[in-house]
Amino acid sequence: MRWFYPLLVGLLFGTIQTGYFIRLSFGLASTYGTFLMITLSWLAGSVIGLRLERIRAVPLRLGPWLSLVPFLFAQGLLIALPFHSELWPLYAVLVMTSGVFSGLFFSRLGANIKPVRRLFFIENNGFILGIVSCSVVYLIFGQAALWVIPTLLAALCWLWTPSLAIVLPASTQQPEVSASEAVIERIGP
Repeated sequence: MRWFYPLLVGLLFGTIQTGYFIRLSFGLASTYGTFLMITLSWLAGSVIGLRLERIRAVPLRLGPWLSLVPFLFAQGLLIALPFHSELWPLYAVLVMTSGVFSGLFFSRLGANIKPVRRLFFIENNGFILGIVSCSVVYLIFGQAALWVIPTLLAALCWLWTPSLAIVLPASTQQPEVSASEAVIERIGP
C-alpha cells in the first residue's frame, strides 16, 4: 500500500499531461509549440508546488482536484472555442495550475519517504503507464476517455491520499519538514 499511492499519482500525472497534449493538439495547434507550452507550464507549476510546500498553504489531499479542475476547464474551453490562438496564455496558466500538485506531491512525500529515488521510480513508472494507457484508451473510446479516466484517477488519489504520519513505520518517523529543509539539514547551512 505504501507504493500504491505514488503509482496512482503517476498515473494521474501521465493521464492529465497526455490529455492536455491530445486535446490542445487537436483543438488549438498541432505544433512543437503546443508540446513545449505544456511541458514548460507543467514544470513551472511543479516549481510553484515546491514553493507552496514552504508555507504549507495547500493540503496534499487537495492536490488531485488542483490538477483535475483546470484540466476539465481546458477541455470544455477547447470544445466551446476551438482554434482560438489568443487563448494560449490561458491554457498555459491552466496547465501550470495542474502541475502544482506534482511539486506538492514530491516535496511532501520526498521529505517522508526514504530513499527518495524509490518514490521517483514508482511515480515515474505510473507516469509512463498513464501516458500509454491514456493514449490507448483514447484511441479505443475517444473523447469521453479524456473526461472519465482523469476524473476517476483524481477521485482515487483523493481517497488514498495518505496521512503523512502513517507513511513511515513508527520507529523511523521523523518530524515533517519540507524537502528543501531536509536538504539543508544534510549539507549544512
